[in-house]
Amino acid sequence: MVARYDGNRAVVEIGGVFHTLNIARSGSGARYVGDGLQWWTKGLSEATFAALPAGEEIAPPGVRCVSPG
Repeated sequence: MVARYDGNRAVVEIGGVFHTLNIARSGSGARYVGDGLQWWTKGLSEATFAALPAGEEIAPPGVRCVSPG
């Protein structure tokens, strides 16, 4: 999984498929949603990735992702 940022968007690549997620309201960190997905960053090297249930604004806890560096 790779994430790149472009202004108020995050482009997340999963298995060769690119998903463009738009910035969304969050209590802390930066949260991006779109395509039924949520990417929520905390600091510079950690994020969580989760499926966003239909009709919900915030996803349940997802997969913790850590920068490899």
